[in-house]
Amino acid sequence: MADTKTIKEIVEKSIIDLIQEGKIEIQDEDGFKIDDLSLGINESDEEDFEDEDEEDDSEDEETN
Repeated sequence: MADTKTIKEIVEKSIIDLIQEGKIEIQDEDGFKIDDLSLGINESDEEDFEDEDEEDDSEDEETN
């Protein structure tokens, strides 16, 4: 019987493979490659992070 994978699992593996092969690189806001980046996969569907840019935008609006 074939190993059945979800589209999410296939895409996840493909992205990780592309990054490891150097075909995709993560850059900072100045366009420089971030070499010491470690990647992890969030196993839950919940978003456990806050968007720092969104917080910065709201602070900017308060000061204007």
